[in-house]
Amino acid sequence: YRFPADIEQKIRDYFVCKVDNKIVGCIALRVWNHRSAEICSLVVDQGYLGKKIGTKLVKSCIIDAKKLKMPFVFALTFRHGNLFLLFFYFS
Repeated sequence: YRFPADIEQKIRDYFVCKVDNKIVGCIALRVWNHRSAEICSLVVDQGYLGKKIGTKLVKSCIIDAKKLKMPFVFALTFRHGNLFLLFFYFS
């Protein structure tokens, strides 16, 4: 269960991708402080993999981070059981 106030506070963090009025992808940009934000919660419907939806969602987060004047954006991700840290630095 999530409290409505918590949802209201965090709703601006999320972006969705819709195709034919169906949500096929989602991502979030979580602001940690005045200097950094995390790209997280990326998911794309399995039927839409390989269609650059994930790329477009990540680009949406980067554009939003730039609008918010975030100099540092990062993402933690697992691939094949290994942890990777991806980061972007905007001067």
